[in-house]
Parts: sequence; C-alpha cells; structure tokens
Amino acid sequence: MHVAVGTLAALAIASTPASAGTLYWVDSPTTIARADLTSQGVANINRSFLTGLTNVYGLAVTDTHIHWVSSSTHLYWRADVNGENRINRSLGGAAAPRGLAVRGNYAYYGNIGWRSIGRLEPDSPGLPTPALVPISDPNEPWGVFTTATHLYWTERTVGTTGVIGRSALDGTAPDHAFTPCPPPSWPG
Repeated sequence: MHVAVGTLAALAIASTPASAGTLYWVDSPTTIARADLTSQGVANINRSFLTGLTNVYGLAVTDTHIHWVSSSTHLYWRADVNGENRINRSLGGAAAPRGLAVRGNYAYYGNIGWRSIGRLEPDSPGLPTPALVPISDPNEPWGVFTTATHLYWTERTVGTTGVIGRSALDGTAPDHAFTPCPPPSWPG
C-alpha cells in the first residue's frame, strides 16, 4: 500500500502486494516526501524523496506510479513509485491546476484558470481536455477524486458555501450541487 498526504492538500493512497505501504506527501511546494507504513506506524521517513519540483498542488499514487501537477508550470508529472523514470506532459493551456486523481488511463485535475475539471491520458500523444466539466464562475475546482464510475470534485468560492460536484468519468451528467458543504477554511 502507498499513501500520499500533503501540507498543501495533496493526498493519495495505493498498494502493492510486496509492501505494507508507503506514505507520500507534499512537504513543500518543491518537495515530495515518503515514508514506509508498518504495523507499528511509520519508518524510513525521507523528506527529500523528490526534490527540485515546482509548485506541487496535486498528488496521486497508483500501484506503479506517483503523479503530480505543477500549478505554475502547468505540467503533469509521473515517476515510478521509487522516484525513477520521470516524464511530464503539458496540460494544454491549463491555468493553476489543483488536485489530481488517476483512474485507469486518465489523470483528472482541477483547472482553476478555466474553471473546469480537465482530463489527460498520460500515455497518449493526444492533447488533454482542459474543460471536460465546466464549472460556473466564481467557483474554483480544487480537490479531485474518482471511483470506478464517477468523478468528484470540490468547488471553492471564497467566503461562501462550497459544494462537491459529481459527473460520470467521461464528464457527462455533471451535478454541481451534489453535496453542499460549509464555507471552506482554505486560505485566500
């Protein structure tokens, strides 16, 4: 099992049969940290697992890869769970991507600049879809999560009640008020 948590709201979990688990988190905007999970807690903390990164605002982990997005370079990144074999892909004009979820062949991200949820197929040379699910102004997408059938996201509006939205994985049938939330406590 691999787990990712973040001081910048970046959290992800994945597992492999060979390990009890690994915890990943965004330790600073330029660093992803890692620790092993054991039945006794955590061990082998490495606070400089991946360094030299730029404004990491989304983190996801699968059984084989760690994924992240950079809010200032507008890039999606992927590496093996051991940190090797880094690749990146342009998010096709995405502005200030936030949040990241990976399901099957797709990576989903909040696209604050376009006020949308975007989708990228990392192993395809095709362009990403930066506005898969449009979100009404003044809401901003932040957190992104997937299940086997649905895509969920948080919509942040400073000083007002937020919502959790939901759609099918292909972006159809969006419900922007799936679950109302109390006012967020995020800075800004």
